[in-house]
Amino acid sequence: YTTLFRSLTSLPLLDSSVRPSHTTGDLFTNETLIVINGGGRRQTTFAIDNADADDSWGRQTIFTTLPFATVQEFDVVTNSSSAEYGRNAGSAINVVTKSGTNNFHGDFIGMGRPGWSEASIPQVSPLAQRKALDEFADGSGMLSGPIIKDRTYFLVGAEINEGFRDAVITSPFDLGALFTGHFQQELGLVRIDHELTHNNHLALRANMDRFYDTNPQDN
Repeated sequence: YTTLFRSLTSLPLLDSSVRPSHTTGDLFTNETLIVINGGGRRQTTFAIDNADADDSWGRQTIFTTLPFATVQEFDVVTNSSSAEYGRNAGSAINVVTKSGTNNFHGDFIGMGRPGWSEASIPQVSPLAQRKALDEFADGSGMLSGPIIKDRTYFLVGAEINEGFRDAVITSPFDLGALFTGHFQQELGLVRIDHELTHNNHLALRANMDRFYDTNPQDN
C-alpha cells in the first residue's frame, strides 16, 4: 500500500509496533490513521522540520502531507519520547524535508493503474454482471539546486494523485448500477535555505495539501 499509493502517512506501518486505525476520520483527512504500541490514535505527535505538525482539530494525524520526493528522513519514536517533542508523553513521528545543495538534483516518478488492465469478472452472479473499475495515477517529483553558490539554495516539489473508482449500487430499480467516484490530491512544497554563517542557518518552507473526493465512503 505504501509503495503503490506513495502515502507519507502509511510509512509508519513498516514498523511492527504500528497498526492501522480505520475509522470515519480518514474520510476527512485523506490520511492513514494509526495506533502505536496499543495507544490511541490521538496520542501520537507529529513534527515537520522540528515544527509542530499536529492536527489541532482532533490530533488524529499529521496536519498536512508532503510530496514523497521532498522527504529526507522519517523517524518513528514508538516509546515515551523526550521533551524534544513537547507536550507528548507517547509516540512521536518526525519528518525532515530535503534542502538544496551546490549541485542540481531532480527526482521524478510516475505510475498508473488503468481500468482496462484489471482482470475480467466471471459472469457467475447477477451482482457481478457489470465490471467495477478502479483506476489510479500518480506523478511526483522535485528539483533542487543553488541560488547563490555556498550561500542560498532552493527546493521545489509537487505530487498529484488521481483516481476513478466505481461503486456498485444495489437497488431494486437498477440492479448493479454503478457510481464513479473521482478522487484527486495535489501536494506541493517550496523550501529556501540560506547560510548566514557557518554556525547559523535560515530556512523558509511553504507547503500545500489539497484534495477532493466525490465518493469518500467507497474511496
